[in-house]
Amino acid sequence: MLTLLIADDEAIERQALKKMIADGIQDVKVIGEAANGRQAVQLARTLSPDIIMMDIKMPGTDGIEAVKTIHAEKPKTKFIMVSAFDTFEYARQVMKVGVKEYLLKPSTKEEILETVRRVAEEIKREKAKDIERERMEAAYQKALAFIQSEWVAALLLDHIQDAEVDDVEALLNPHGHSAYAIVCQFDEQGQQDDKKAAYRWIKQWFEEAGRGYVGPMTGDQVPIFALASNDGGKPGLSPHAEAVQMVDEMMRRYRKAFSVPLRVGIGTPVASAERFHRSYQEALRALHWTKDGGQYLYYHPSLEKPVTDDESDEKERNIMAAVKSGDGNRLVSAFHDYFGYLERETGGDVRVVRERLRELWVIIVRFFREMGIDLRVPPPAFEEAGDLNRLREEILAALMRALNESARWQKEDAGGLLFQAKEYIKARFTAPLTLEDVSQHVGLSPYYFSKLFKEHTGMTFIEYVTKLRMERAMALMATTDSTLKEVCFEVGYRDPNYFSRAFKKWTGQTPSAYRKTQRRKSRGDDISR
Repeated sequence: MLTLLIADDEAIERQALKKMIADGIQDVKVIGEAANGRQAVQLARTLSPDIIMMDIKMPGTDGIEAVKTIHAEKPKTKFIMVSAFDTFEYARQVMKVGVKEYLLKPSTKEEILETVRRVAEEIKREKAKDIERERMEAAYQKALAFIQSEWVAALLLDHIQDAEVDDVEALLNPHGHSAYAIVCQFDEQGQQDDKKAAYRWIKQWFEEAGRGYVGPMTGDQVPIFALASNDGGKPGLSPHAEAVQMVDEMMRRYRKAFSVPLRVGIGTPVASAERFHRSYQEALRALHWTKDGGQYLYYHPSLEKPVTDDESDEKERNIMAAVKSGDGNRLVSAFHDYFGYLERETGGDVRVVRERLRELWVIIVRFFREMGIDLRVPPPAFEEAGDLNRLREEILAALMRALNESARWQKEDAGGLLFQAKEYIKARFTAPLTLEDVSQHVGLSPYYFSKLFKEHTGMTFIEYVTKLRMERAMALMATTDSTLKEVCFEVGYRDPNYFSRAFKKWTGQTPSAYRKTQRRKSRGDDISR
């Protein structure tokens, strides 16, 4: 129901307009009357009407001045100006403040009602656009949060290609601040629902204040792409002190809200997203040492041999690439190369090599979990390996078992998961459906599900949903008398105009043209004539 205010110095005129609108237009209600421009301004402020019918010539503040005042305060209010004077000057003045409707006294009942209807329809269209804009903005913010989370995960897993680095920087770090990794670890004994609630709290705490972006929770770990306040840190604070201060504040607030124990490791700042993987490794190492008592710890080289050079990063990437490829020979070669490097760099220190390999295993397990694979293989017997040779054998054997499990999953389980995904989509494609909904249903990360779906079906998730919707729409238009708007809603679209564009792009015909063609076919007409 739209609301309307009548401003006219003649009481009889106001009553006549009020009755005319009440009897002739069901969805517009008169909520107030003003005898002059000053009253009109006051009522507009208190009642906020959608439409004001404003007489131009009134005592005191006239209609033109009243419109200027109201328009400045309530720019969405629509005005219908009423005047007994048919002069260009009056029309010119009201058009200056956006008034488009001008009634000349005396007007017929139909002229008045038609004018009000036109303005009411314009308001409805604008409100519908506002609602759609808000819906699209909400959808955009949801998609943006999802993309940011996935790119944090991609940075950790080294999925970012060289060509994408600038895109990642623009999205996660547009001001070019230093960034560092934080890894939170929930106690494994905590309840899963409590951990999920705590994860949502951590995500909100970091992202709402622009402190950074939180990646998806994998197992009990939560990775965070944290942003320094600026390259020099806060006044008087080093990057180290700033990071510790922020985590300390977060931990104090966290302990007041949640009972699940939380440990935190913090990496050192890096200058670009491309180097973020290094800070993440440092955060994992710092996290490991929190087991000795502290609840959070900032990385320091004394914890163990630091890994900061490009050669180490490259060798670890080679191992991950070999794991992803499923090539056993390539994996053996990459691992021996990396192990030899560790021996040289650590001087053969078994303790340090063991910790470095333990971190590598954590990264590999995280990678498989992102794929949806819960490794059914025992981890390497790190503690039992007392010398380098035994350690090399243990980790290589575990890597090969993981590789075989991956191959088995790709062959046996992936097909089953994709079948489940397709059935889920087919049952729900006529309702709002997102990639995140489906990936969660089959237990895969959205990033990996999207990749796997495209590889096995030859089309993206969006293309597949569109295909199902268009096939359904074509069937409905060929076999039913449903209106095109009804078909649009029934196959999952909410905007008939968008549906028409998508349908034409898919079929080469507009929906109405397609329906005509199908009806002529059903009658046996020669459609080539």
